[in-house]
Amino acid sequence: MRGIDIGLVLALIVTTAAGCASVQRLEMVKHGMSKQDVYKNLGPPIAVKANITNRHGQAIEVWEHKLALPDSPDTEAFKVATAALTFGAAAPVWLAQNTKLFWLTFVNERLSQWQEATDDWPAEEKRIFETKMPEIPCCL
Repeated sequence: MRGIDIGLVLALIVTTAAGCASVQRLEMVKHGMSKQDVYKNLGPPIAVKANITNRHGQAIEVWEHKLALPDSPDTEAFKVATAALTFGAAAPVWLAQNTKLFWLTFVNERLSQWQEATDDWPAEEKRIFETKMPEIPCCL
């Protein structure tokens, strides 16, 4: 019984330490927020996809974040049971399968937009360079 308790604790530690904010955290992110405020809410990005000055003279930075999707109660119960049986070894598999990538675009240090990432970063990068991006004033 003690081994199962240790496995459950290990699974919770691995899941908590994964460094992946949840999609619900996007509700706390607002247009016009500074990069520092977004960082406080979502943590560090997994990548900075762009840090450019576009053809309109705007300083554009795009962060890529991996956000965890919510689980159904049945899925959560299955994860806890499996964690107990595998001593936490299954947690990395769950984390990889239950996430989505998002791009957050900052214009002149303020959050202008965010969207679910697509498979076509080159097209998005070209769009960012060519398009005059909406500039959102601080603290809407």
